[in-house]
Amino acid sequence: MMWSKNLRFALVFALAMTTARLCLAQEAKPERPAPKFYKLDFVVKEVDGKRVVNSRNYSIVAATDTSSSIRAKEQVRVQMGGTANVTQTVDVGTDIDTREIQQIQNDLGLAVTANVASPVSDAQPESAITRRFSWNSYVLIPLRKPTTIFSSDVTTGKTQMQLELTATPIL
Repeated sequence: MMWSKNLRFALVFALAMTTARLCLAQEAKPERPAPKFYKLDFVVKEVDGKRVVNSRNYSIVAATDTSSSIRAKEQVRVQMGGTANVTQTVDVGTDIDTREIQQIQNDLGLAVTANVASPVSDAQPESAITRRFSWNSYVLIPLRKPTTIFSSDVTTGKTQMQLELTATPIL
């Protein structure tokens, strides 16, 4: 009978200890921090030397640990050459996606994917030329400071396409 009491005591004790460990493990689980919000201002620039030839602005409010998207698209009819007077529709515009946003001290880290397509204004009327730029990277930028995050030379000219980002915390 003595062996049975000890066995019961050991089982009850083990059960109590397991329950206590489970309760502690649940309490020790850190709460997910509240999301932080940022206003993200993007500027797509065409730059000739130090002079901005053309620019387009895009803004969005985004939160940490989420993704966000900007879609600004148009369909443009372009006259194709010859005497047939044929037109073609070309999609132009800007797509910007952000994800994995997190503040790291006084900087903001985020993954950015950007696609920019625009018609070439100085192209011959008989051809529909569209410039396309695609960028994708994880970037780290200082808060409240305009920062060029992507830059590419225009292959058919002397200009450069740039994507600038300014991130401002929303309190």
